[in-house]
Amino acid sequence: MRKILIVDDDIEILQLISDLLTERKLKVITTTKGLEVEELAIKKEPDLIILDINLPDIRRHRGVKKFEEATHNIFYSCNYAYRENLSRFSG
Repeated sequence: MRKILIVDDDIEILQLISDLLTERKLKVITTTKGLEVEELAIKKEPDLIILDINLPDIRRHRGVKKFEEATHNIFYSCNYAYRENLSRFSG
């Protein structure tokens, strides 16, 4: 079974992506803490990492560089558009 590590400090986005991937029979590992990325990537060996590049406790160049070479399957996400679109519909 393929494993996906999702890292996002926005709980709604984390849950949405997790639900979509779980429905497709993928094993999902989640965290809201950027500082846990390296440890989880080494320990759980995910096939793909979906990483919010705007986490408050991590910066791409510092936190991801250590394991970036070990796994070439990192998808960097940014949820600015999501928040902007959501605010249009909510008020």
